[in-house]
Amino acid sequence: MVEVGSGSAAKKAADASLTRRIRKVREQSAKRYWAERITAELRANGRVVNRRRVERLMRRHTLSGDGC
Repeated sequence: MVEVGSGSAAKKAADASLTRRIRKVREQSAKRYWAERITAELRANGRVVNRRRVERLMRRHTLSGDGC
């Protein structure tokens, strides 16, 4: 089992994969979806994901707000 620490390669890869999926869902929604809706969409497609993680990744990659 791979330990998922704050700086582990596995966590970084998982975050990168999730960020790509968040971008895709957000693009499909014409950038109108926020973290709650994106989380629901990801869950509906079989991803196990926490809303706060989605929020954190959206903030980190500036995927929220009017300027995105």
